[in-house]
Formats: sequence, C-alpha cells, structure tokens
Amino acid sequence: MAGTLTPTPFQTVLDTDGVAVSGALIYTYVGGTTTNATTYADASLATANANPIVADAAGRFVAYLPAGGNFKFLYKTAAGATIEEQDNILSVPGAAVNLDIEGTVGQAVTAGQVCYLSSGAEATPLTAGLWYLTDADAAATSTLPQSVGIAVSAIAINTAGTIRLAGTATTASAVVVGSTYYASATAGAITATAPALPRQIGVALTTSTLLLAATTAVSVLPNPINQDVLFVDATYDIGKSGANRPRDFFLSRNATVSGTLGVTGAVTLATALTVPNGGTGVATQQAYGVLVGGTTSTGAMQSIVPGTSGFVLTSSGTSALPTWAVGGTAVDDQNNILATQVFS
Repeated sequence: MAGTLTPTPFQTVLDTDGVAVSGALIYTYVGGTTTNATTYADASLATANANPIVADAAGRFVAYLPAGGNFKFLYKTAAGATIEEQDNILSVPGAAVNLDIEGTVGQAVTAGQVCYLSSGAEATPLTAGLWYLTDADAAATSTLPQSVGIAVSAIAINTAGTIRLAGTATTASAVVVGSTYYASATAGAITATAPALPRQIGVALTTSTLLLAATTAVSVLPNPINQDVLFVDATYDIGKSGANRPRDFFLSRNATVSGTLGVTGAVTLATALTVPNGGTGVATQQAYGVLVGGTTSTGAMQSIVPGTSGFVLTSSGTSALPTWAVGGTAVDDQNNILATQVFS
C-alpha cells in the first residue's frame, strides 16, 4: 500500500506577511453563497463550531467538514479586517461508501433536493450537461434521464457543487424508515406515493437519510404504461396503452417472436391470418357461410354466403367458385343415398 501525506492537524491563519494572526475570525458559508454553513469541532460532527470560529493566539483553529460539503471560507483579523477569502472548498468523505461527483447546476439547488443530468430533451430544451431539479410531471425530468442524484449541500445557479449518485444521502424533509421514495411532482422533492411517471430515488434508512437506488438507468417501468418506452436504438419497442397487467401488453410496432409462443384467453387479430401461417386469410366469416379455396387474385380463401334452404353446393369448373343450386337426393328404405340430381 502506498503512503500518503499527513493532513494538517491545525489550520493556521496568516497575514500577508506570513505572520500568524492572533484571534483571527473564520467565517464559513455554503459554497458560492453568503449563507452561513456549519463546521464542527469533532469528527463525530456532534459539536458545532461558532460562526465565526475564533483562532487561538497562534492563529490556529480546527474545523471538521461534513462529507460532500462545499464551503466558502473568509478570514478576518480580530478587528474585522478582511485577510483572504476562498470559495468552493470541497470536503473529503471519511469513508468510501458514497459516490459523489461535482456537477454544475442550471438552477439554484438546496441541500437534499433531487437533481437530474439534462440531455436537452425537455419540452423546452434546457442546457445539456447541467443539473436541474427533477419533476414527475414530465418524463424528460423524471423517468428518462440517465443520471439522478441528491445535492449534498446548497449550490448556487451556474456553479459547481457536490451531487451524490450512490450511497446514503440526507433528505430535505423527514422520511419513513423502510419506505421507498420517488421523484415528486414538486420540483426537487420526493414522495412515498409513486406518481404516474415514477422514478425511484431510494429507500429510507433513517428518518432523514435515503439509501440511493441505482440512478444511471430507468429503474421502474411506468405502471400503467402511459408513455412510449424508448430503447437505445430510438425505437418505440413498447407503446403506451394504459396496460398494467401482462395480458394487456401491447406492441406498437411489428415484433418478431422466436421460439414457442403460448397464448391463453381470447385473441383478436387486427388483420386476417394468412393461409401459410395457419389461418384462412379471411378477415370476416359469413354467418353459416362456407369457406372455399380461391386464387391469388380473388384471395386464397373466400367465404360463400349461405344458399337457399335445400340447395346444394355445385362445382362451376376449375376457373370459378362453386355455387348453390336446387338439388334432390334419392335414398332407399335404409336411408342410403342412391342418386343426387342437381337442377340448374
């Protein structure tokens, strides 16, 4: 295992001449803003520092930062004169259990809000590559984005901040332990009730944290299916139909089915099943009619309307369909047919 440099045990405020500033004031803000941000005096984050932190006589101070935080530090003398300011100081997570990325947002985001990475597919296209608040009112801002995460801390518009894609994240509102949460129709919020366009965000581990779901793909098929599910080749492999049961499954385009297909229940075909495929080629069967073979021009099979009662079907030769004609049948006393006469 490779060695690492030791972190600085204490931070020290120096003036422009490199001299330690006794009693220096250290103000901390959310990165990119003037909103106060809390730092801590201990690694368990149990004791919050004052804001500003007051350095000792040697200009030293200690500040623990929550994992994934984005801060701005402002150093002043004990008399309040500004020494230096540094923005966008990102804290280092204490354990490799979370996956955080730095993303630039296209709108102001507060800590705990849910964001998605835009591809510009919105009804009114936004800037592709920027992060925006999720919204279950539209597929482009909920079910379709490839990446969804939670803002670890507040991020000002058009600035970069930390967005958590996996692991655990603190929510902006209280949650119920064990419940599954989805992107809400309220921008950036979550809900335990799956909306019409459900995008799963995670499961509550505590009353204020979620174990994030896999967020680099659409993880839940809408139920009912009220949108076209688009595959990577941009074809509508599953069309919207309102289906919410397997027996109501629809295909919006031609589909090729290989292997053995088992079908139960009533089946209705939109067009006639051809003779080579085991059908008759006839879309509508005449009531009490007779199916007879036809030709390529007339149709492989045709339905002949019923004849008058007592008529019999007679051949019209090799070039025409058979027709109904008056007929009579002679039988013996054992009901055996002796002769049949057809009158045309």
